[in-house]
Amino acid sequence: TTSDLPHCDYIVENPVIAIVRFEWAHILFQTAEIFNILTILSILDFSSDQIQLLFFDTHPVGPLEDLFNGLFGTTYKPIYGKDLISKDFRHIQSSIKNDSLNRSVRSNNICFKRLIVSYDAYSAIMMPSNANKCQRSTLLAQYSNFVVKSLGLDQISRPRFPVVTFIERKPYSIEGFQKKWLKRVVSNQDEIVNGIRSRGITVNSVDFTKHSFTEQIKIARQSTILLGSHGAGFTHILFMPNGTGVIEIFPRREFNTRYVDICSRLGHIHGRVMVTMKNVSAPIEAPVNEVIDILMKVIDLQRKQGYYNDCLLYTSPSPRDS
Repeated sequence: TTSDLPHCDYIVENPVIAIVRFEWAHILFQTAEIFNILTILSILDFSSDQIQLLFFDTHPVGPLEDLFNGLFGTTYKPIYGKDLISKDFRHIQSSIKNDSLNRSVRSNNICFKRLIVSYDAYSAIMMPSNANKCQRSTLLAQYSNFVVKSLGLDQISRPRFPVVTFIERKPYSIEGFQKKWLKRVVSNQDEIVNGIRSRGITVNSVDFTKHSFTEQIKIARQSTILLGSHGAGFTHILFMPNGTGVIEIFPRREFNTRYVDICSRLGHIHGRVMVTMKNVSAPIEAPVNEVIDILMKVIDLQRKQGYYNDCLLYTSPSPRDS
């Protein structure tokens, strides 16, 4: 009971879920955090508008702020660890809803009546350790559908012809955090894009960091194939229709199965182009003909399985391994 809580200058009555954002600027890890939160809500039979998030770290607002707010911020605004340190408790006042965004409450001690600590992102289902054991996941598909519907993007119909989105990989900045240098930047992107267009295929180059995460998902869902160098931009395959084409370009010594695993779980078609490099930190010069060859194989598999009509896909063969 409330009386059992000693030395509380302010008590938060509503349920609060605390998460620690170890990889706060990485969108895959942040979507994994959201998956874990939704799992907790399901287990405890809470709705998303009943709870408040506590980011128990000192990081600033991350790249998925619109997604966190859209899913969990309808009743209570998230609490940031930096506000706790400064004792700026504007978003904690669950009992003062009308002026909770304008009034600053200063207290010595704050108590949470119902605090739930989420498990870390690395344990989420989209972070498996062995691609060969990954099976189709109804749970992950339900998560995908929930996010897409919550953001009002479920009415976007997929194109009836191939539309390729080339994911640009560039330095970026978020809330004062700057990533000035990135590995795996494709040096001959324009050559690849022009080669694809020469085949009569629609292709667009997109820098996802220039868009909100909701806009990013919308762009992805208006595509049928995502192409680019391995990186966080492929997180968007989580929210695309099953049977989506995914083509990753890798330095041969840096291959990992993170997005291969997700493709296996969601029924996407995964292709990869391996590039031998003496220096994995140098820009990648991808073999244009091989990239286009893999792309055409992916499109052919999509067509054979009815992706460009009203049929649904139930398998995810790899054009590199089949």
